[in-house]
Amino acid sequence: MQQAPASMDEDEKHSEGTQAIPAQKKERGTQRTGLQNFAYWEQEAQCETFFAWLPEELHRAPGIDWEKLPAEIMGYCVKVVGKSPDAAVVAMAGASVYGAIALTSQRTLLRNVNVLLRSLRSTGQMHCLADLQQEQIWREWAACQEKTEGTRHLIAGYLSVATGHFPRYLLRLNGADRQRMQQYALPLPPVDLIQSYFPVRQLRTAQQARRKAQTDTLVPLYPVLRQLVRFRKQLAERVLLACREARRQVEAGEATLPTIFSISISSPTSTGMRELSPKPKSRDAR
Repeated sequence: MQQAPASMDEDEKHSEGTQAIPAQKKERGTQRTGLQNFAYWEQEAQCETFFAWLPEELHRAPGIDWEKLPAEIMGYCVKVVGKSPDAAVVAMAGASVYGAIALTSQRTLLRNVNVLLRSLRSTGQMHCLADLQQEQIWREWAACQEKTEGTRHLIAGYLSVATGHFPRYLLRLNGADRQRMQQYALPLPPVDLIQSYFPVRQLRTAQQARRKAQTDTLVPLYPVLRQLVRFRKQLAERVLLACREARRQVEAGEATLPTIFSISISSPTSTGMRELSPKPKSRDAR
């Protein structure tokens, strides 16, 4: 929901241009609707939409001023987390990291928690948050995941919230509030999960192998690609020179507008491309 921009008096409409332009930009910004433009909404509309999304039991969560959350964090919760059964846990994760790290890092950690929980649910290992207290669920999930740096980063971000940011939030509360909010704590994965299923050395070796495969494909094509770039550059230069010459003729009275000119262009032949390609080594070469 958004509030319509306030109407302007006639005197304000006819104020000097340097003052009218910023006002017009602001008015255009307030007219942007749809969740995709959440960041451009008025703060009041952002908070209203966020509280409509936020589970009611968290509206008065101790030690949290939800209205101070950045619009980027609110927007991620509303647009991406949506009606997830883990919405309350993700919201508390976002609140616990607020103010402790840079905004970009806040978004990254919030995304890591949300994506990891979605992945655990989508593979059938997890049905409720309490299921993650069982080590076997984590190991079954990790065993069927692709061994990439991205998956390792998801777990690392989840651990950063579960072992650092959220426990520090709990420490700021009194005993009764701490006990109440403990239900939103993220269960910890097995301590050896990352090292056992996503070891750094193995991931780097696989990454280097993928890069080498790409390099082996591109390197033989480099002479051809380089010649094509040169040809395009020469073609652009010829077109530019022809346009300048046509302009000079019009300015000198040698031609009248509209004027017609042509450029003769020859494209590189397949024979020329083959000549540029690296030749295979002789079998007798030592």
